[in-house]
Amino acid sequence: MCRINDLGAYCIDNVYCDTIEANSALPHKGQSRPKEWKLKISAALAGQPKSKSHAKALAASKLGKKYLTPFGVFDTSAECENFCGIKRATIMWRCRNNFNNEWSYA
Repeated sequence: MCRINDLGAYCIDNVYCDTIEANSALPHKGQSRPKEWKLKISAALAGQPKSKSHAKALAASKLGKKYLTPFGVFDTSAECENFCGIKRATIMWRCRNNFNNEWSYA
């Protein structure tokens, strides 16, 4: 439930339905976080395991892409991890950054 322009009471004339993500983004639309925020958040999350929902979201964002590696071509980062013993996050980073010109997405 969202209020029009995030102002006033939650009454029938001043509300509409939308997703949580859309409602949360409204006050910040068109703005970017300061670099200090990004660094602080990154430092706080460093080394922490990702939640299952975050891992699924990462996998979903890469669906349809194949992982081209020195070990072969894989449909998912999980398959690649199981085969070569390299963590998924490292596999995705290597493909995204074309590591040693040997790793990439198809």
